[in-house]
Amino acid sequence: MFVVVLLFLVYPSTREGKKQSDHPALWWIDGAGNEVKWTFGDVAVNSKKVANLLSNEADVKPGDRVMVILPAIPEYWLIQAACLRTGSVFLIMPTNVGPKELHRRMLKSKPVCVVAAPCDQVNNELLDVVDEVFCSAEVDIRSRILVNRMKYEERSHFVESDLIWIASPTEPRTHCNYRQRDILTFPREPGDDSRPDSVGKLLTGIDMLIVDDKYNEVTPGTQGRVVIRVKPYCPVGMFTRYVDDPEKTESCFCGDFFITGDLGRMDEDGYFWIFGRTDDVLIIDGCNIIPGDVENCLKEHPAVLNCVVVSVSYLNRQMEFIDDLPKTGTGKVDRRKLQCADL
Repeated sequence: MFVVVLLFLVYPSTREGKKQSDHPALWWIDGAGNEVKWTFGDVAVNSKKVANLLSNEADVKPGDRVMVILPAIPEYWLIQAACLRTGSVFLIMPTNVGPKELHRRMLKSKPVCVVAAPCDQVNNELLDVVDEVFCSAEVDIRSRILVNRMKYEERSHFVESDLIWIASPTEPRTHCNYRQRDILTFPREPGDDSRPDSVGKLLTGIDMLIVDDKYNEVTPGTQGRVVIRVKPYCPVGMFTRYVDDPEKTESCFCGDFFITGDLGRMDEDGYFWIFGRTDDVLIIDGCNIIPGDVENCLKEHPAVLNCVVVSVSYLNRQMEFIDDLPKTGTGKVDRRKLQCADL
C-alpha cells in the first residue's frame, strides 16, 4: 500500500515490448484471496472518471476542498488522484475521529464536497454530523458523495444502479451512472468471508509477521509486535533510513525486519488486526495493558463520547474536567501531551 502514490504518478520504463500503461500500478489481494491488478492505464481511466464525478456532478472547482472519510486504502488513493486532476485540495479525515471533532474541523476547513462511506469502520454518528452540517447554513457544502449506502457486508448484493450517489439540497439522491468495478468500490465475490473490521490480507511482495518481544514469530490469534521483512529484498516504497540519524535508523530494524511499532494479530486465514502502538503499552505489576483495549470498553458506554487512557505516576485520587482531548496533526489523541500535562 505504500507504493501507490509513488507508482501511479510516474510510468515505469518500457520493457519486453509492453506499453508503459500495461505495467501494474495497484496490486492487492481482494476479500476472496484473489490477486487483483490495476495497470497504470486502469488508474488513469478510473481516476479520470472520479475527477469527472467531482467536477461535474459534485461541482468541485480548482482550489476547492474535498473532505474524505473513507476506510479503504485503494478507494482513498483513487479520490486523491482525482483531486490532483481537478486541482482541488484533498482533506484527510481519520475514521476514528469523534463527532464533536469532526464538526469542528468541518466548520474550520469549510469543504465544498464530502466523500464518506457508510460502513462498520465509519461511525454512524460521523455521518449524522455530515448530514447536520450539509443541511445547515454553517458551511457551504455543494455536494456529498456516499460510497455504498448499504452495509459493508452487503456489497455483494449491489447492482450497477445502486453504487454511487450524490446528495444535494435540491435532489437528495441523484444517481451517477458509473459502474462499481470502474470507480471507488472494489467488488466482492459471492461467498467472500472478508472481515470488515480487519486491515485485510497482505499485498503481494509484502511479508508481514506478528512476533513476540524476542522477535520470534507467534501462532495465529496471538497478539504481538508487527514487523515487515526487508531482507534479502526490501518492498518498494518501504522506509529505509532517517536522514543524518543512523542511531534512530538502527532502532527501527532488528535482523531482517523493519519494526513498525504497531501491535496486532493475524488470524488463521491471514487477516490482520492492528490494536495500537508498542510505545503506548502500560506495564503495571508485570502485566502488559494496552490502552486501546480499555478505551474500547469505555466507549461502549452510551454516555462516553471519547476517551483516552494514559499512565501517570503516583497519582492521588482526583478529577479534572476538560473541554476536549488534545489532537495531533493527523487527528489522533496526543497521548504525550496528556502525559506531560500537570495532573
